[in-house]
Amino acid sequence: MPIGVTDAQRDRVHAWREGRTGIPMPDAAMRELATTGWINFRLRQLVTSYGVQLLELPAIEVGSALAEMFDDYEPGITWPQVGLNDGTIMQERGPRILNPVKQGHDLDPTEAYVRRWLPELRTVPPGFAHEPWNWLDNPLRAPIVDHKAAFRAARARWGNQKKALLPREDVLLTHV
Repeated sequence: MPIGVTDAQRDRVHAWREGRTGIPMPDAAMRELATTGWINFRLRQLVTSYGVQLLELPAIEVGSALAEMFDDYEPGITWPQVGLNDGTIMQERGPRILNPVKQGHDLDPTEAYVRRWLPELRTVPPGFAHEPWNWLDNPLRAPIVDHKAAFRAARARWGNQKKALLPREDVLLTHV
């Protein structure tokens, strides 16, 4: 891990890599990736956004983990995707900040995918697999981040970063 990585970040990196963050859709995707070496493009976007934006993992850790785990690793695809998510490229557009629960509902409306890769969810009744914490007996660990609060914080961080990128009127240079 890079110098300056906190113990909390280190713990979140391990939980993210193992698919044990408590949020079903990215956890299922990471478990599929660990097992098969492959996940589809939309899931690649989701796990990257979730890691960089909501878990606030260092981008180098996210990209390096994915590079190690993908059987079809392609640096020209993986690293630009990390850059899109941490806002270092295409800054005018802003980073991708995906809500992992909404993505779960949208991409897996029948809950078949999360149930396949997270067998712990077999005891959860239909309709609760993407948000098992709403069921009285959540079989997963409690989410390591409140995804709604983390989403709002990521949006606020980007808003502050975007303001810093704008030229200040008091320092604009003009040609004479």
